[in-house]
Amino acid sequence: MGADVLDENGRAVPIIMGCYGIGVSRLLSAVMEQHARLFVNKTPKGEYRYAWGINFPKELAPFDVHLITVNVKDEEAQALTEKLEASLMGAGYEVLTDDRNERVGVKFSDSDLIGLPIRITVGKKAADGIVEVKIKATGDTIEVHADNVLETLEILSKK
Repeated sequence: MGADVLDENGRAVPIIMGCYGIGVSRLLSAVMEQHARLFVNKTPKGEYRYAWGINFPKELAPFDVHLITVNVKDEEAQALTEKLEASLMGAGYEVLTDDRNERVGVKFSDSDLIGLPIRITVGKKAADGIVEVKIKATGDTIEVHADNVLETLEILSKK
């Protein structure tokens, strides 16, 4: 810019400006830095894949739950996903539903990178009403009947 100001001795010096506010982008960067996590996934071939991902605190996560349908062509799984989505949203949860026609590995990898606190997977046991709930912060997974998902999330939110 070539802009100068006069200092106390009357000499022209370049303008120097500092901005020390905490904006949204700095705050998000700090949260991501503090909550980044290395995820290790074992492939069916026994190989290990490593990926960094965010583990959003529930207070800052853009959604509360990541709901994934493993096989979108499975009508029972799709119906259970829709039922769960309606139930969760009715209870006030913000839900990101992944019903893309993608391989499950792609969906799980994307889920790890997005970093939502809870992942609910509707998979092979959908016909029995069983889903998998994964707690992102610990990596723990539990199988739960779909009718008990809301109760399970309430219990997990108190931990």
